[in-house]
Amino acid sequence: MFESKHINAVLRDAMLLELLLNCASIPLEKYIGFDQQNPEMQDEIIENIDGILQAYAPFQMQYASPVEQLPDDAWIYGTKGVYVVCTQDSCVLFTRKVEAVRYANEISKVSWEIARDEGLTDL
Repeated sequence: MFESKHINAVLRDAMLLELLLNCASIPLEKYIGFDQQNPEMQDEIIENIDGILQAYAPFQMQYASPVEQLPDDAWIYGTKGVYVVCTQDSCVLFTRKVEAVRYANEISKVSWEIARDEGLTDL
């Protein structure tokens, strides 16, 4: 999921970096040397990065489902250089906010069109 370019984007955000270093037991050097870490350490780094982003990312946006009983269509969270678009089925990473928003807009557009076609919404 995350690559070193995404990790570095989080490390460039001063607030996220401070939170990450205060909340995690992993030293900064391991984040910086992400590619050189063993798979278990990489998984732990990814888990920490994703947790901090989900909770504190400066950019967050939700796309509500047209049907109240269904989960949201998409959720975007991230910071400059790394944006995550999560749906019910998967998460996709982007380096540019405009690409992430465009992707989430398309997912939501399809969801709303299906709901209209099925008569599940009046909009």
